[in-house]
Amino acid sequence: MSENAHEEGGRRISDSGRPAATRKLGSFSLGFGDLSTDDIDAEMLSKFLTEVDATMPETIQDIDADAAIFRTRLETTHGTGMNLMTALLSGASELLNWARNAVDQAAEADDDQEQVEKLLTWHECLWGLAGRALQVYAEVTWLLRGGFPNGAMARVRTMHELFVTAYVIGAFGQPGGDHPELVERYLRHQETFVRKEANDLIAYGGGVFKDLFDQATLDALDQKKKMLEDRFGKGFSTSWGWAQPLFPDGGGIGIQRLAKLAMPDWNYFYTLTSSQNHAGSKAWHDTFVEYEDQVFIFVGPTENGLFMPAYLASRLLLVTLMTVVPTEVSGEDGEADHLGKMGLATLRNMVGRIDSAFQVAQEEVDRSEDGPEHSGGQREDHLIDD
Repeated sequence: MSENAHEEGGRRISDSGRPAATRKLGSFSLGFGDLSTDDIDAEMLSKFLTEVDATMPETIQDIDADAAIFRTRLETTHGTGMNLMTALLSGASELLNWARNAVDQAAEADDDQEQVEKLLTWHECLWGLAGRALQVYAEVTWLLRGGFPNGAMARVRTMHELFVTAYVIGAFGQPGGDHPELVERYLRHQETFVRKEANDLIAYGGGVFKDLFDQATLDALDQKKKMLEDRFGKGFSTSWGWAQPLFPDGGGIGIQRLAKLAMPDWNYFYTLTSSQNHAGSKAWHDTFVEYEDQVFIFVGPTENGLFMPAYLASRLLLVTLMTVVPTEVSGEDGEADHLGKMGLATLRNMVGRIDSAFQVAQEEVDRSEDGPEHSGGQREDHLIDD
């Protein structure tokens, strides 16, 4: 997006809508938000841009060389754990596919088609949630391979929400359960926000997006939202409104309230991972490192702190799969298939091995650490001095 500024109502405004402000502080002033180049000599600007382009290949080459050194070191310390995470992802993917096929085949033998359809829809809902967990786990793995534990922790938060959702729907939304309506409520929940999304697009882009929504379309979206609220209740249009039947006493529903039904003792970890998703001050403090009486802003990959996201993500993947993978499938002949149980037991064993491998890796890093340029795999100029 362009950040040039223009005059509007006597104020200088950047194209993003932010005021191009000047802050006067004592005997000097600081300007912010104005990226127009009208007050810069055109020849000087052209020369500066040319010099930047000329030095870019060498800069990128240096950064790539540093990154290669860091990846080699990370593979030495954490390679075993990383490879186990990849193996866990592969095994979990195969087990999830087996689960879907096993449930489909078992359902084919049942004569009650109405109940079968409900069962398959319920299981498909869980299957999709577990599939998302697999995708996010893959992202966590790659972020850790790159040396970005904070980014991995942010994705772990998503895995936590996926597990809680899968557990709640699995435990309370199954056919014949307390609230089988949860499946449809969850699957249709996103429809209630389409009208708001249209409003946000119009507010953001003005005429550009307004042309996408004529009045008839907007009226239809209003009617759709009203229909959903009439059917599922007014609270349906809130963030976690699909879960409203679980809380007949009313009140707001958030992930932590839902989590009390699934994993109440993990509240601390949800708060921990949330800090990397938001602009709160906890993650602000995590931005700095101290070394030899100097304070740096750390902006690169690191070998430190990889254990916790690996530990949490691997466990969350396992418990999410436990909501959708049957530990026993029995047919009319009475014979039970326990392949799902054996598969989950194998994954549980692998999770323990991941824990051990990352613990050993961190201990090795702690023994060899000699400063922020080592722990981050960064050259000195990649650390921003205070």
